[in-house]
Amino acid sequence: KTNENTQLAITTKGISAVRSVRLILAIYHMLNVYGERLTELEQRQISLSLQSADERLLKYLHEIAAIQMNNTFELAITKKELAVSLHITPETLSRLFKKLVTNGTIILDKRKIILL
Repeated sequence: KTNENTQLAITTKGISAVRSVRLILAIYHMLNVYGERLTELEQRQISLSLQSADERLLKYLHEIAAIQMNNTFELAITKKELAVSLHITPETLSRLFKKLVTNGTIILDKRKIILL
């Protein structure tokens, strides 16, 4: 019976150790995710303060194209939501889109965009 108790104690300690390791790994992962998100927010704030509205729009369009691995894509959000995200008015966004079309940077058909 003593041998069984010893085995049970070792098994209980082993399970407890595994749980502790899992908890540490989960906390480590969570902190990494928060760190990445904080870095993204920091970069966004720098972008908002240092880049012009056209630069922010172009950066956004290139990021979407990179994510979708295609220079032709549809905006997943409304233009009004995009304007809010870029911290510009919808009217300014409209002017920027017209400028990009005129410059031959993009082709725009409602929400469909082709980066040239």
